[in-house]
Amino acid sequence: MYTHKYRESLVVALAFTMLMLAGIVHAQSLDQIVNEQLNRNTSQTGKSSNSRSDQAQSLDEILSEQLNRNAPQSGEQPNLSLNTDLGAGLEDRFQELALLTEFEIPKDTQFKNLPGNEKIAANLRALMAQKKSLDPFGFQQKAFELGVEIKQNLVYVTIATESELESKAMESDIREGFMSQFRNNTYALVPLSELEGLAAKNGVYSIQAQQKDYPFADSKGRKIVSEGVKSVNVSHLHGANITGKKVKIGIIDFGFHRYAELLKQGEVPTPIATKTFNNSGQSENGNVHGTACAEIIHDMAPDAELYLAVIDGLEGQLVNAAEWLAQQGVDIISFSGGGHGGPHNGTGTQDQLVESITEKHGILWVNAAGNEGDKHLPLNLEDKDGNQLIDIELNGKQVDYAIVEFRRPGSVLMIWDDWGKDPLKPSSTQDLDLYLKIVDPRTQKVVKTLSSENPQNGRAVPGEILKISKEDVPLVGGLVVVKRSATRPVPIHIHIRGGAILPSSPAGSIGIPATSRKALAVGAVNVQKLQLEAFSSQGPTDDGRLKPDVSAPDFNLSVAYGKQPGQPGRFPGTSAACPHVSGFAALLKQHFSPSSPDELRRLVETNVRFLGSQEPNNQYGRGYITAQAIQVGGPSTGGANDKPSPGGKIGDLQRTLDDILGR
Repeated sequence: MYTHKYRESLVVALAFTMLMLAGIVHAQSLDQIVNEQLNRNTSQTGKSSNSRSDQAQSLDEILSEQLNRNAPQSGEQPNLSLNTDLGAGLEDRFQELALLTEFEIPKDTQFKNLPGNEKIAANLRALMAQKKSLDPFGFQQKAFELGVEIKQNLVYVTIATESELESKAMESDIREGFMSQFRNNTYALVPLSELEGLAAKNGVYSIQAQQKDYPFADSKGRKIVSEGVKSVNVSHLHGANITGKKVKIGIIDFGFHRYAELLKQGEVPTPIATKTFNNSGQSENGNVHGTACAEIIHDMAPDAELYLAVIDGLEGQLVNAAEWLAQQGVDIISFSGGGHGGPHNGTGTQDQLVESITEKHGILWVNAAGNEGDKHLPLNLEDKDGNQLIDIELNGKQVDYAIVEFRRPGSVLMIWDDWGKDPLKPSSTQDLDLYLKIVDPRTQKVVKTLSSENPQNGRAVPGEILKISKEDVPLVGGLVVVKRSATRPVPIHIHIRGGAILPSSPAGSIGIPATSRKALAVGAVNVQKLQLEAFSSQGPTDDGRLKPDVSAPDFNLSVAYGKQPGQPGRFPGTSAACPHVSGFAALLKQHFSPSSPDELRRLVETNVRFLGSQEPNNQYGRGYITAQAIQVGGPSTGGANDKPSPGGKIGDLQRTLDDILGR
């Protein structure tokens, strides 16, 4: 057994949480404190720092300074508990907490010796083993902890078969629980008790918990036109009656709440058709995300015809929604969602779905890039000191942990590139585990160590997930990656949802299916500042391709997100940038009549202007969309820059090379 002590930074971070709960540190997050200190250092020195590893001060020093600055000025020791008793002082508390920050690698994992067919994923077998001893609430909680999506006492699963032929036979075996099929994957909602029987059928390769996508919104009564219309210079197209006439746009989203209300106000059009694939069967389900996306598309392309498909985010629902929209004959699919539960090299199930839909039906698929740019930690599978803990660099020091902070429920997802020859039949053998030690700052005791220990045994997904419940927050803890059995270097991605992580890097944070070669991935640029949003996910993909492909406005005015009539809110996130591009593409399709989705894509990518670098890059893509150079009386030759750019002949050559090379 190995013991690793990660005291310094984690102790200070835990103390920060204690002060926050005591009211000494208020609304600032860990990241805000660091950024505030960085800005202060920059203003004092006149130099900028591009990464936390370049800081003159360590995270420990920054937090210590913040603690001292927020401490009472009366000379009294700050109260570190929630009761009226004063704490024993920071130094004593640090020592006390330090005793609790030792990490011992467990010899045995929670999934060791699980009963059941090993074709069934370990988290599903663990749920099966405990179901009889759990009441309905306990079953729901255990499913949440294990990362299994359920509906009452049923579970959502993906059944992978050896070939598509066996997959087609699964529908009759599952009957009413059948959801959809894509290639050799069958998606279903079934009782746990049926999994053993399904796993025993001929041709079944594996049964996994179904992946789930989520919106890429960075959540934060009169006719309101998005500032994006002005920012991307399409008003002169509208004036020439180029408004998206006869262009069909399908929106896949998680809810269209308040759509009827905004329809009466003229903010959204009457949809040609709406179909629900979600559990509730309702489009107005309390989530306004899709309505806000439709509002932007209507601003950009007022006469485009909209088709609405509603999902909860389950992969099987996404397959059904995409296929239904294809049957409706849409020209463009706009999806402001995605996830990270697959390979980041364009070969995963959802990547293949995008390719299939675009190639078979001639549809342009526009996808939000993701909002994990500032919540992503890329790692290499390295353990230089041989202690079984994956090396992490924090403030220029080689350590074995990352610091995470959560103020609300969320998750920590770790994915690595070990999917095997066919990602639809994952065959990971590089076995990693993920742990998070939580200390209750009110009692200074370890309340739990969250663990994800799925065995990668040659028939499993290369992934681990920790779910943070409302009972766990607020928290600051140490995140540790344990190498159980790994023999070769593989790229690792850790994604935080609902929290923050230090260190972090946006490189490689691009979401899925924006990773697809056929998806037009969209990054987010703040419409007021014309600066890339820090959260906007970036490339490259794990196979080295440029992503996002273009960028567009976000943080625009939104009636859907307004709290009161006549008081619009703001819509931040790549979720807002995506429909700007979808509407923009509709205008280009009406004006230029491109012969294929690839040609329409080129038109979008060549009508851009530079922001940031003067070359295509993994922050802004090929540029920020603009209609500035489009002449209503004749064809456009490309972007709005004076210099050759991703637009024009150079851009066309770049795009052609990418197509030839399969990038």
